[in-house]
Amino acid sequence: MSWKVEANTVRGLGEVDMLESGQTVEDIYAEVTRCLSLTERLKLASLLLNDIAQLDVTAIDQANSWSEVDQREVAAFAWQYAATALPDEDEAV
Repeated sequence: MSWKVEANTVRGLGEVDMLESGQTVEDIYAEVTRCLSLTERLKLASLLLNDIAQLDVTAIDQANSWSEVDQREVAAFAWQYAATALPDEDEAV
């Protein structure tokens, strides 16, 4: 799954025009986050999680139903996990 970045600015210490239109979250990770040290990644994760914790929870979709896309993604992950975690029948014998 690829998440498109909606805005072309990052807010924080003023607006910084650093994101290109249509850039995905994966692009940002590959260009910026992957280059960080483990300590810097953990600091970034902490900043992100603390920021999310302060968000207005009414803005978060808390529906009890899953979209068709959600269901396909979970099924694909489950099959992928099963293929790697469970031994083949030939190996189990």
